Amino acid sequence: MATGESEEERAPVDEGFRLTQSDRRHHEGWSAKHFYGWYKKEGGSRNYTWVKSCLQEAELRPKGQARGAHRQRRERKASAGMAREPDSRFT
Repeated sequence: MATGESEEERAPVDEGFRLTQSDRRHHEGWSAKHFYGWYKKEGGSRNYTWVKSCLQEAELRPKGQARGAHRQRRERKASAGMAREPDSRFT
């Protein structure tokens, strides 16, 4: 899945294929969380993120909507001394 994994850590292609086939045949309509619970009970060794990514790559589960920025950037409020020109002198 991820590019940073070494060869022995990477999941075999057939494992992801079996996972998606099982979902298509027996678990259509289940949420990713519910499917993952079944997967663990059946002896699955991968984590939730890996399972969800496999299902999303096979377009069996929709990806979540992008969220907005947590902190929105706003223009600074002009205070009393800020509007002064850089050349102006204090007289």
